[in-house]
Amino acid sequence: MHSTHLLLEEPIRMASILEPSKASFFPAMTKIVGTLGPKSRSIEVISGCLKAGMSVARFDFSWHDPEYHQETLENLKAAVKLTKKLCAVMLDTVGAEMQVVNKSEKAISLEADAIVVLTPDKGQEASSELLPINFDGLSKAVKKGDTIFIGQYLFTGSETTSVWLEVSEVKGDDVVCVIKNSATLAGSLFTLHGSQIRIGLPTLTDKDKEVISTWGVQNKIDFLSLSYTRHAEDVRQAREFLSKLGDLYQTQIFAKIENIEGLNHFDEILQEADGIILSRGNLGIDLPPEKVFLFQKAALYKCNMAGKPAVVTRVVDSMTDNLRPTRAEATDVANAVLDGSDAILLGAETLRGLYPVETISTVGKICAEAEKVFNQDMYFKKTVKYVGEPMTHLESIASSAVRAAIKVKASVIICFTSSGRAARLIAKYRPTMPVLSVVIPRLKTNQLKWSFSGAFEARQSLIVRGLFPMLADPRHPAESTSASNESVLKVALDHGRLPELLSHTTESSFARRSEMLLLCFPGKNIEVVPTVHEGCRISPNMHSTHLLLEEPIRMASILEPSKASFFPAMTKIVGTLGPKSRSVEVISGCLKAGMSVARFDFSWHDPEYHQETLENLKAAVKLTKKLCAVMLDTVGAEMQVVNKSEKAISLEADATVVLTPDAGQEASSELLPINFDGLSKAVKKGDTIFIGQYLFTGSETTSVWLEVSEVKGDDVVCVIKNSATLAGSLFTLHGSQIRIGLPTLTDKDKEVISTWGVQNKIDFLSLSYTRHAEDVRQAREFLSKLGDLYQTQIFAKIENIEGLNHFDEILQEADGIILSRGNLGIDLPPEKVFLFQKAALYKCNMAGKPAVVTRVVDSMTDNLRPTRAEATDVANAVLDGSDAILLGAETLRGLYPVETISTVGKICSEAEKVFNQDMFFKKTVKYVGEPMTHLESIASSAVRAAIKVKASVIICFTSSGRAARLIAKYRPTMPVLSVVIPRLKTNQLKWSFSGAFEARQSLIVRGLFPMLADPRHPAESTSASNESVLKVALDHGKAAGVIKSHDRVVVCQKVGDASVVKIIELED
Repeated sequence: MHSTHLLLEEPIRMASILEPSKASFFPAMTKIVGTLGPKSRSIEVISGCLKAGMSVARFDFSWHDPEYHQETLENLKAAVKLTKKLCAVMLDTVGAEMQVVNKSEKAISLEADAIVVLTPDKGQEASSELLPINFDGLSKAVKKGDTIFIGQYLFTGSETTSVWLEVSEVKGDDVVCVIKNSATLAGSLFTLHGSQIRIGLPTLTDKDKEVISTWGVQNKIDFLSLSYTRHAEDVRQAREFLSKLGDLYQTQIFAKIENIEGLNHFDEILQEADGIILSRGNLGIDLPPEKVFLFQKAALYKCNMAGKPAVVTRVVDSMTDNLRPTRAEATDVANAVLDGSDAILLGAETLRGLYPVETISTVGKICAEAEKVFNQDMYFKKTVKYVGEPMTHLESIASSAVRAAIKVKASVIICFTSSGRAARLIAKYRPTMPVLSVVIPRLKTNQLKWSFSGAFEARQSLIVRGLFPMLADPRHPAESTSASNESVLKVALDHGRLPELLSHTTESSFARRSEMLLLCFPGKNIEVVPTVHEGCRISPNMHSTHLLLEEPIRMASILEPSKASFFPAMTKIVGTLGPKSRSVEVISGCLKAGMSVARFDFSWHDPEYHQETLENLKAAVKLTKKLCAVMLDTVGAEMQVVNKSEKAISLEADATVVLTPDAGQEASSELLPINFDGLSKAVKKGDTIFIGQYLFTGSETTSVWLEVSEVKGDDVVCVIKNSATLAGSLFTLHGSQIRIGLPTLTDKDKEVISTWGVQNKIDFLSLSYTRHAEDVRQAREFLSKLGDLYQTQIFAKIENIEGLNHFDEILQEADGIILSRGNLGIDLPPEKVFLFQKAALYKCNMAGKPAVVTRVVDSMTDNLRPTRAEATDVANAVLDGSDAILLGAETLRGLYPVETISTVGKICSEAEKVFNQDMFFKKTVKYVGEPMTHLESIASSAVRAAIKVKASVIICFTSSGRAARLIAKYRPTMPVLSVVIPRLKTNQLKWSFSGAFEARQSLIVRGLFPMLADPRHPAESTSASNESVLKVALDHGKAAGVIKSHDRVVVCQKVGDASVVKIIELED
């Protein structure tokens, strides 16, 4: 398999991330499919959705009847007229879907480890012991040990309204199951999905056919979303059925890939279908979480090369209930665009979500930002290479049009077409500018009346990335050989509304110039036409972070089980220890699952509590023989709301609440006491304030957004922007882009470090709210006076705009960086989060300093599995270059700390397999430049040699750890065993050995695994023989289980003043 990651060609400027996005005539090139339902069916809301960027309206017939959907469609038509925004219609079939029906609609509470029976007897009442289903063949399809998922209709994955069952017994037609997690099923309809279970239901059911032949024909649907497509034959049968239904012979069929069978037959389905919908909901149940991103990248690549639209689902689950997406979701949307998606499909988020318009707007903004850094040049070359030679005439015209448009920096490509095929081919090459598809109507007759074709073709381009349709006036001879440049330009102006598109959009770093139009007449010619407008519509000075697969990943390989490894992953995992993860038993499980750094967060609880936890960690380390480093996380400039009574506080949208520094007050829905008396001086009217549960996940409804309406003395009066319930005793308060006059290292922090930190010889200090390099220098000076803590590494947490603005100077001073996406994700608009991550990781990688990403699997705080967005977000963090993943709430108070660490480790491991090490290596060498330092040269040579000989491991002998870290900087594909050579030292009272700090500190560096060498081995001595070096390598490498007979091993060591890289082939 080949990598899907491309390094930035040049670093993104941090300042550019803060530049507001400029308004565009088109919200984004990537299209948005919105599912219309209870929360999005009024004319007013649909109009808002269209203005926000929805171009296709989806009608899901798994939910409600044709009459209901017809009413909604009539409102859509009215909204289209009102907004003058074209919108296509997609009918989504029910297909082979099983459902649990709860006629009473009473909430059903299911407890973990209890028994529940699934029965086909629909006359039964649903309860916590019995669930009636709509399919009588389940008992024949399952066996003991099979997994069954039940979730709310259009479940989001971030909800606690979904349950996992394990089949324990089949009794006649009934299936007896053990409940794996506690959940409450609320509502009347639940989806039931058997993981990798073959269900004998037709893809196109009788109910589907009836709906299509009535509602579909009546409304001339543009797209048919064919649920549960399993074979190409399913598509052929659907097409044959449509061909007999009048105008529906023109309807395009989008195959939904949502089970293993569909995945196995993906290539043949793609060949037959008009487009693909990657249904990450159900398929994400069939696939292990660590395989979801692989499927997405492989499927999108195949669709892109075939020139067929690909649609990605399940991206911003949390926006069903929240105003903003989680950080994982925001980066997942961006990476779907960079992976090559044509459209994003929103399901529950718009059907029953509280903020359908805001959701579409947010997704559109993220897409637009991602498109700016999409590497079109690489994409174009890969596509041309894939298509090969000789090209067809039309393919040649399309690729030439795109090449010409990019060369002349055209602002738009206008393509005149009747079938839409030429325009789609141009869009296939992903030009950086919009493609205006001017559809030329053709006169047709059925011998009774004349009519014009073209409407279907125009609307069907509304799902293709970068393609924007316009119906041409049939009187314009746009496809005639006699068409002059003047008439072509007239068509462009009439149909392209170019005065709006070609407005003055100059940027400070580029000279103003006349714009160019590129006009494409398939089969005729290509013309470049200067317009009368000035200003060049081009992307900011940012570079792509996307790389196409060099070769497609085989779909079958995605289903191959991952091989067990001594090291769960090269990427490290930092776990935050707390109430749910402080026993010896649980910590031992965390260590075995892959945790290599334990984080102690002093924003929460006292030193005595954390000392008890640390003693349990020490016991677990001895028990498991797994080394673990310790990280102390400071409180820093953090503001908090204190709820002494711990009673739940209900806050209603549009109501008013007062923030007061009077800590003696009781917290209520009208008054919230805070621990900072300077807030009133720091804020102004219109500022945004966020309040959330300590270590809030973002997928919870326990966080609230406030807008400052007035400052009254020391009090701050705010309007509540969303309804929420604050439950607990401690809440984090964060002012968006507000400068708070609190020190980075508080007196409380200093006291904790100088007592608890010194006592436990902490390996890492996580410096919260780092704003300047001076913050790091002051912290280092403080540590230098505390005995052994002069060796403690400082990791700067970037969690506000000030820290982002001073990122480069902070990186230079710190030992590592933590990208605190929680708080920073509040300061930054959602569409900027992915940009910050990619830019920051690039800079850290090039500097050779560890980078840690936070807030990845929020939903696993309460659920056994991550959402699809979270699973792909973890993988993309690895591909972006992260050294470690930090888990906060997921392990501190999450219900499944061990399972969470295990799941994240598996995803990291899978992503590492497709990481493009070759490209990373070349970019790093280029960045370092020449002449290299002696140590840098040795490190890069060791990695190059190890890859050339396919070594199983690199062994590096080091005393400071620097040499091993430099080797790891080049991201070798094999583990680097850092054999730390202890040095004898004295304080004139006693002798001691150095090396323990250096060994543990490598536990946060990707691919680096430490071992303390026996001091009797003279590995750095000039008299060290090959035998003794080999002895050390074998002692430590074989103990780790990474070296076997006949393996090649690269050894990097110092002999006297010379640094030596040698290759050893092991014998039996």
